[in-house]
Amino acid sequence: MRKTALRLLFVVFLVSSCGVNPYSNYEKDNSARAILDYEHNRIIKPLDSYDPHSLVPYGSRASDILYGQCIRQKSGMDLKVPHVTGSFFGQGREYGLWNPEYTSRYGLYDRSQGVEGNNEEYSLNYQKYRDECKTEYVDPKISELGEVYVDTPVYDDIKNQSYGAASHDSGWGKAREKWFDCLRAKGLTPIGGDTSWGVVEESSLQMSNDAPSEEEIRIATIEAQCSKDTGMAQTLADLEASYQAPLIKKHEVQLQAEFERYKAENEKFKKFVLDNQ
Repeated sequence: MRKTALRLLFVVFLVSSCGVNPYSNYEKDNSARAILDYEHNRIIKPLDSYDPHSLVPYGSRASDILYGQCIRQKSGMDLKVPHVTGSFFGQGREYGLWNPEYTSRYGLYDRSQGVEGNNEEYSLNYQKYRDECKTEYVDPKISELGEVYVDTPVYDDIKNQSYGAASHDSGWGKAREKWFDCLRAKGLTPIGGDTSWGVVEESSLQMSNDAPSEEEIRIATIEAQCSKDTGMAQTLADLEASYQAPLIKKHEVQLQAEFERYKAENEKFKKFVLDNQ
């Protein structure tokens, strides 16, 4: 009888511990808000003021240019370094699709972004000469210019912790359920889960780099309109902002110093990139 009671107690402990919120002691500022920028399809939260990815990545661009110079010298070919056109920032999908104005034009994503340059020919030569160029040319030149990859542990920790706290907040699940209900009412099947986005019907779409199909636009716009009508993206972004604000206040000195260092290193590569484009 005693063994049975102990087993039952153990099961109860396991069940209750599974429901423990590891972020329950985190401070929250309900006055903090996020901005849904419909024009640029971006969600702006307090921590974005310290986001290193908001800067033009001159360090990585300089590295690409140096590899291109070295590979052209070694191959004897006039190869163009492939580069991304457009920007991958501002895709605005942290909380699924939420901008009907965007989806009605682009569907699930903006196809105007791509890669220019003789990509295949360059890639073959890059694979062939990559190690030689890195050792003999790129690394020495980079070390003269500055530091390409600057760690941002304070920013990264706050970003991860605030997202974790927000996704464990009771308001997170409630907002998602409203979105799910709207999608179901419109004939779509939400994937479900706490941090999954999209609907099952997306998997049946025939995707291409051409213009989006009418069906893709229809599905994507239903997702976005349901988010807008239920206020899901705004609610989730505000929740994340409410956990970011106290963490930013607590670590503001370190956060600012980290960002300024990243910015200073990035600036060192700017002139080189502009002179060698």
